[in-house]
Amino acid sequence: MTPAPTDNQPSKATRTECIHMSPISHRLAKTGWFKASLGLLGIMVATSFFVWLLIGWFGWVPTMLDVFGIAGMRTPASITVAGLLLAAISFWEC
Repeated sequence: MTPAPTDNQPSKATRTECIHMSPISHRLAKTGWFKASLGLLGIMVATSFFVWLLIGWFGWVPTMLDVFGIAGMRTPASITVAGLLLAAISFWEC
């Protein structure tokens, strides 16, 4: 007979590894170098467009609107979303 779960140890029926959030260093060690590289690449792509957006608002560089125009704003948005999706898929543990 299995002992009853305590507060420190949840039962197997309620415990899922998908919900458990671990630090990024543990995720990098568990995912392997290739998937971690793809995930970090996705984060860097999304971060670079976000930083460009912020410093463009301050007028230090040309804004995305100046570079791409109104109709072209879908381009940096889709690249940013693709980078975030790449990172999410790369660091997915389930």
